[in-house]
Amino acid sequence: MNWRVLTLLVSLGSGAAQTVPLSTPAPPTVQSALLLNALLLNAQTVFDEGARLLKTFYFGFSTVNLDEQISFYRGQLDRACRPDLRTCPVSSGDQALKALYRSVGDRHLYAMTASEFQARMESFEAAPQKVSSYGLTLGPTGAQGALVLDVLTGSAAEQAGILPGDLLALPDGQPLPFSLGEQPTLELLVRHGSQQRAVTLTRSEVYPAALPSLYTPADAPAGVLVLRIPSFAFTERVGPKVHELVKQAQRQGAAALIVDLRRGPGGSNYECEMAAAAFTGPFEYQDQTQRGTFRGGWTGNISLDVAERVFFDVSVPVTQQHLAYALKEPASWQGKTVVLVDARSASCHEYMAYFMQQKGIPVLGEQTGGLMNTASILMPLPGGSGVALPAVRSAHPDGTLYPAFLTPDVPVSPDWRGMADGQPDPMLQKAFEVLQKP
Repeated sequence: MNWRVLTLLVSLGSGAAQTVPLSTPAPPTVQSALLLNALLLNAQTVFDEGARLLKTFYFGFSTVNLDEQISFYRGQLDRACRPDLRTCPVSSGDQALKALYRSVGDRHLYAMTASEFQARMESFEAAPQKVSSYGLTLGPTGAQGALVLDVLTGSAAEQAGILPGDLLALPDGQPLPFSLGEQPTLELLVRHGSQQRAVTLTRSEVYPAALPSLYTPADAPAGVLVLRIPSFAFTERVGPKVHELVKQAQRQGAAALIVDLRRGPGGSNYECEMAAAAFTGPFEYQDQTQRGTFRGGWTGNISLDVAERVFFDVSVPVTQQHLAYALKEPASWQGKTVVLVDARSASCHEYMAYFMQQKGIPVLGEQTGGLMNTASILMPLPGGSGVALPAVRSAHPDGTLYPAFLTPDVPVSPDWRGMADGQPDPMLQKAFEVLQKP
């Protein structure tokens, strides 16, 4: 039986995560334990497994005595489940485990219900379940229309040429309704800078994935393109796409790229490492864990990662490294570059920006979400629920820990509401200024 028993996440919160989904089967001992627990499923089964994982893998920054906390909350659970502990419902174990994890005082440590855990795992699928959509992710609505934040790949909106930063209104110029409804077609007026045109979108079944895109922003200087990366969550699709788009920019004769990482919640570390390497070339970092320190990063055309062997396959020496996720012909961008981040750029989006900043590429924007100095593993519990445990501290090759936040070189804040009223994007305008400097 193949279990998705582990996902490595670079994450500092329940809302953002950088993950490495692992498709290898669990060792027989792990499979047997999970099967036995499923047969003996009750509140204590769930709590005890969550407590064991906490003791085995936790490597966050809390100094709370874990043994004392586990004993206290196990005692509370037993008292609540009397007189028959064997029939105590799983939900009681889930609640006790959530209380235990909260007591540790690490906001990056949390337990999930079965539905929450399933949704989290599905969010990292390479090809998630399709949805019926026009393909639009909209921001605020202002005097000039509804602001387009992102466009789903393969959607009607993408095929119609709608871009991030465009403004959408009804054909008569009136604002879009709060909900676009379920009607099969939608007629729109699209404003791109000073230009406007009418389009008709037809709802279709698409993956809820906004993959990287390359476009010319309104009022951009000649030769300047935007490389927008909304998410790193789609395994084996984002990193290669970034390299493909960088090569496309080179073929088009672009002089400069603006890498837009705003509002990015994170994703697979393979993806953001590969994406960063198109601009940085080789780089390296440390993963510090209970079992030791391990190398990660990008060398040549290959991502170096040891996570799956570090955490589960105890028969493999912890010093052994393996290479994963290679590109045959990686891109190498040599033109001017700036990176955009904001307060919602988190996890893998912070990592990519930080890797690039360390290579001297200027970062513009706001202090980021603060998800850069630890990593968590996402693991299942009996009954379908799951937990995220900080198990890795992220560091430079010399062992110095990464900062929690990325601090931009040039401070500037977004103004989404102003953009919906027809004002230019202040962060893009600042990027144009920086790129024009010698």
